[in-house]
Amino acid sequence: MQVSCQRACSQNQGVSHWIEEVKGLSEEETRLLLERRPVDQLPGEVVSKLEHLGLMEYLEIVPRNLRALFEAYGMESLGRIPQEADSDGKGQQ
Repeated sequence: MQVSCQRACSQNQGVSHWIEEVKGLSEEETRLLLERRPVDQLPGEVVSKLEHLGLMEYLEIVPRNLRALFEAYGMESLGRIPQEADSDGKGQQ
């Protein structure tokens, strides 16, 4: 599946039909990412999946993006999704 920005970006012209099967994350693996676990506390399989997807350098923003996806699709199957701390140390509400 391509999103609109992928179709519009000229850098994607050569790979616009490139689709790769990717092993998904389990609910527990997703929860670990949402909890912002440091890479040294993530199971090797999770690290391998993130490396395969080229997401290791974005590990700090993955939780934010997962929360945005859950909220956009009305999904809260993981229970209360941890919020990022504000400058006062409290989660965003």
